[in-house]
Amino acid sequence: MMLGKADEATMRHYLAEAFSSARRLNDIIEELLVLAGVRRQHIVPAPLDMATIVAESVDRLDYLLRQYAAVVHRPAAWPAAAGHAPWVIEVWVNFISNAAKYGGSAPQITVGGELGSDGCTTRFWVQDHGPGLDAAAQAEMFVPFTRISTIRAKGHGLGLSIVRRIVEKLGGKVGVESQPGAGARFWFELPSDPVGGRCTQSAVPPGGPD
Repeated sequence: MMLGKADEATMRHYLAEAFSSARRLNDIIEELLVLAGVRRQHIVPAPLDMATIVAESVDRLDYLLRQYAAVVHRPAAWPAAAGHAPWVIEVWVNFISNAAKYGGSAPQITVGGELGSDGCTTRFWVQDHGPGLDAAAQAEMFVPFTRISTIRAKGHGLGLSIVRRIVEKLGGKVGVESQPGAGARFWFELPSDPVGGRCTQSAVPPGGPD
């Protein structure tokens, strides 16, 4: 037993380590619960208030953003999209938290979105200015439990696979654009209107695959 024998600095170190471990475990549990919900629930996509969704995502990450001295730059307006707001918040939280962790010193993170040329899909993105990713790393980014050891070594590698499952179940797709030394842009696409709107859903229909 070290209690009563260790000096204050040592005790603070062990407490910080315990807090960090508990936080990591809590993150894993929360992500597994999200994954279970995505598999189990059948939802009907609805118009999204993306400004509010992004604001809630940034609020959830307040502690992390302050820890890394990260700043999130948001646009004045957002294009239309359809989906399920609680799930889309999880997508933003994953992308923004990764940009904070791996976006270099005092990360400057830019988020945005634009309507596709067909008017039926909308692409959203999170841009960082970190070390970037090579082609091999990009190919493994959305694979469950994969770690990009040389660049993105922290974390358990589950979050991005959940992001992919969420977005595909909402009828969209995900991806990353990057090159070494030039930062990374993680993106996801969603239908621009709900089911039954003017666009024919040509991608994976909302509610499928599990």
